[in-house]
Amino acid sequence: GANIKSNDSLIHILQICEGCSGGCTFCCTKSARGSLNSYPIEDIVEEARIAVENGCKELQVTAQDTACFGEDSGESFATLLEKLATIDGDFRIRVGMMHPKSLKRQLDDVIRVFKQYDKIYNFIHLPVQTGSPKVLEQMNRLHTLDEFKEMVGLFRKEIPSLSLATDIIVGYPTETDDDFNQTLELIEEIKPDIIHISKYMHRPTAKSNTLEEIPHNVMKERSHKLNDLKTKVMLENNRNYEGSIQNVLITSEGVSGGYVGYTDSYKNIIIDEAVIGEFMKVEIVEGRRTYLLAKSINKY
Repeated sequence: GANIKSNDSLIHILQICEGCSGGCTFCCTKSARGSLNSYPIEDIVEEARIAVENGCKELQVTAQDTACFGEDSGESFATLLEKLATIDGDFRIRVGMMHPKSLKRQLDDVIRVFKQYDKIYNFIHLPVQTGSPKVLEQMNRLHTLDEFKEMVGLFRKEIPSLSLATDIIVGYPTETDDDFNQTLELIEEIKPDIIHISKYMHRPTAKSNTLEEIPHNVMKERSHKLNDLKTKVMLENNRNYEGSIQNVLITSEGVSGGYVGYTDSYKNIIIDEAVIGEFMKVEIVEGRRTYLLAKSINKY
């Protein structure tokens, strides 16, 4: 019969290392997963090649921190991406979360590879967690706020269509109203495309457990403020795409009808008619908060 591609074979999750080399105070991943263990490049590339041969259209490069790949083994993250991007076939590569402190060691190389290979989505997930230099240092994130802004700036300079995702923790125990306002200012300044917000909570074995938590009502109020700003920024960003022509990969059926796809900068689109697993050209009709509404452009 016809070869119906399941979503499982269409998207392949490619784990590149275990653990991480950080020591963030709010996290228990390190104690749970141990220190860093990077897998050999040739093994990862072989797994990816087989996935693509079997019909995979999107490789999701995954780790607790993809950019710390090779810190333990001496291999290079940029080299890994380059080898994945030169596998034969028509597919995309989504690079998972990169910790700014790991990215800063090899920023130029990573940007060069993103820029050189169309297969890599113009999308980065770079968590900043806070807009307060004081809180950032207390979280032991091992980079400065200026370094984070510089990384985003350099990426955007080389890749203007870049989509940026970041994470924010609201209500870290030492966060004052001033600190929180600095976070709002940072979001206004860098205008990320995707903002993941989490409320701080003590986690088993995390170093920040000894600190006193922020009152629940303060946490709630800050969370509301940040969510309002998030909605505004994401909608503004998506409206900028209206009227543009995008190349998209169709990955699944929509939950409430239609089809879901992703642009070259990993913006998700919804379209009425499409074929899962195919690339198509679309026009963006309307920017909504979390997606773009698209229509097909006739190929002839």
